[in-house]
Amino acid sequence: MKRKQKTSKPRTAAAGGALGVIVALKKEVMSETAKSEIKSGIVKIFKVTLSDRYAHIQGNPYRLIAVPKTFSLYKFAEVILENFDFDFDHCFGFFDNLKNVYDSNEGYELFKDIGEETEFNSVKKTKIDKVFNFIGKKMCFMFDY
Repeated sequence: MKRKQKTSKPRTAAAGGALGVIVALKKEVMSETAKSEIKSGIVKIFKVTLSDRYAHIQGNPYRLIAVPKTFSLYKFAEVILENFDFDFDHCFGFFDNLKNVYDSNEGYELFKDIGEETEFNSVKKTKIDKVFNFIGKKMCFMFDY
């Protein structure tokens, strides 16, 4: 099977509105090295599922992504967008309400880092390990909202 070449122009969410991604901390591992790193707490493995802004999922658009637990949410967002071939060119946030991010109790937004008024915390100063602190925790990553 021939692998499809990447297009020269990365996708953006702007054409279709906001992009929602459900991020869930998982315990799946790919190799013995990954098992060792998970056990020692060096990396975390996430199942990242592409959805619309209302958490509706069509098909099976997901990626398993392993990242160091010391990554900030900002760096994690960069990795997520790269894995779905989107430009890193809009504001974004992580929210605990998967269906309606505006009703979230816990949230982290780039708006905080650029000096905008927001009730939520910073994505640049918050580490993955602080937010995803137990297996199965889910957050909605909202991009270009």
